[in-house]
Amino acid sequence: MEQPRKPLRIAVSGYVGTGKTTFCEALAGSLDAPMIAEGMDGLLAAENAYHAAVRVPSPDRPAVAAARERLLGAFAEWAKRREALCARETSFVADRWEADLLVWWLTLLGGSGMAVDRETMTLLRDLRARASRLTHVIVMPFQKPFPGQRNSDGMVRRADFTTQALYEATLAGVIASFAGIRAIRLPAGAVSVEQRVDQALRALGVIRP
Repeated sequence: MEQPRKPLRIAVSGYVGTGKTTFCEALAGSLDAPMIAEGMDGLLAAENAYHAAVRVPSPDRPAVAAARERLLGAFAEWAKRREALCARETSFVADRWEADLLVWWLTLLGGSGMAVDRETMTLLRDLRARASRLTHVIVMPFQKPFPGQRNSDGMVRRADFTTQALYEATLAGVIASFAGIRAIRLPAGAVSVEQRVDQALRALGVIRP
């Protein structure tokens, strides 16, 4: 008799434009598990508002501070909504996780000169609490993104190698700081989505029916 498959609660990380969402859809289909969408439209709107506040000549400090607080609120709202979605499912494949939010926050505000340690500590604490509920994290390979297009949440796929390298290095450091987390980094190379799924299934120890 075939043994029932253990629940797989998988989150997938990756830079914008590396094929992450397409991979998530295919992997979820292969595992017959629900896919939890990225859902970052609210975050994108808050980030755009923050950029608008800081880019004007002689930025107004209260306006910038308010935009930063709204951005942090959007991060918290995303995490709350994501937690509720994950709680409904025994197994799932999630497009992004809290580590992506923390890396986004660090690359956006880490060098801004603002006092954001309190907010960063809050994001890191929440990440540690929620990471323990995942069985695996899959990291897309470091590769050139598809420039000029937008993903399903409207995020621009930029061919900015420096920004991507910073994102990848920061994400690797965040993941490495979590002892015991089961992280799978997919190898780079020009392969099809189906081949990428096969790589992930082998790493997960799952045999296709």
